[in-house]
Amino acid sequence: MSDRPAAGAGERIGERARVIAGRIGGWWRAAPASERAVGVVAGLGGSALFGAFLFGAWHVLFGYVAKGNPHAGLFGLVLAAITGTLLVVGASIVRRRLPPA
Repeated sequence: MSDRPAAGAGERIGERARVIAGRIGGWWRAAPASERAVGVVAGLGGSALFGAFLFGAWHVLFGYVAKGNPHAGLFGLVLAAITGTLLVVGASIVRRRLPPA
């Protein structure tokens, strides 16, 4: 048994962020310039998809739940579902391309 207390949520998130940063940093140093450019475009695309997901969630929460507009809720639900799916697919592709931790 260790004398160290169990890691809190913040410590676990910080450790995971360090692992991810190490994987991306290792890939960035080893990748040729053309592959780095693809990585930058993929990162920007992922950020745009995440923003669209949040925009859809906003419409579900505030358009439908708060204001009662079913059209806004349906728009938000479809937008969030499509962008969420694309984010999961993109993350799985990126995870396979990065070197192991």
